[in-house]
Amino acid sequence: MLGAAKFFAQLVKHGRQFPEQGINLRLDGAQQVALASITRGNLTAAVHLLRAFQHQVRAQVAPVDPALAEQLIQTAQQVIEALICAGSERPHPRVDKIVRRRGGNVHVHITAPAGQQCLVEASTNLVDWVVLGPATELGDCNFVFEDDQAAGAPARFYRVVTRQ
Repeated sequence: MLGAAKFFAQLVKHGRQFPEQGINLRLDGAQQVALASITRGNLTAAVHLLRAFQHQVRAQVAPVDPALAEQLIQTAQQVIEALICAGSERPHPRVDKIVRRRGGNVHVHITAPAGQQCLVEASTNLVDWVVLGPATELGDCNFVFEDDQAAGAPARFYRVVTRQ
């Protein structure tokens, strides 16, 4: 946990170091709350603060320096994944990214605690859900699922359920 706290502190410190570009990521208070949350073992609060940090970077840094923004977002994501994996609370899985590929297949990226079976479900109306199959665990709390049946659906919604 201490490693995650130090890493998070360095991330936030690095994220504030561009006032010359008019970027103000005012995270001093959030940093203290997040570090206190990590110390107390309340990792959910720290994860939420890091996700807020990612949104702030997208809004404030990306227009000025896209490469730096991507680096900060990816670093924050690594910390989020480390906190989720380290957590004694078993957070719910999260669909992080959905990408439609050529030919209509859909690639679904999921973050979830390691060791769980993540089942991907799909719906066309948000009422009726169908299990498509298990996501493949890549390690470091990352899972992927390739939906090769999505090509014919005009709209398709995804969710993930877990089995331990």
